[in-house]
Amino acid sequence: MLPPTRFLDAFGPGTTELSLGDLARITGLPVSTTYRLASELVEWGGLERADRAGYRIGMRLWELGS
Repeated sequence: MLPPTRFLDAFGPGTTELSLGDLARITGLPVSTTYRLASELVEWGGLERADRAGYRIGMRLWELGS
């Protein structure tokens, strides 16, 4: 099982927005699994959909970090 932090660690100062394919490649997960995890995180607020069909860190994680 993939640790949740590894999924979120794909994002960083220079990588604030990632496509589904990029997330799958970086984490080494199948695209279908990546989509499921990303969808769950979007629902929870940990990720949000970006304008260009990608994902970025969601407000819920920013609030938790504050």
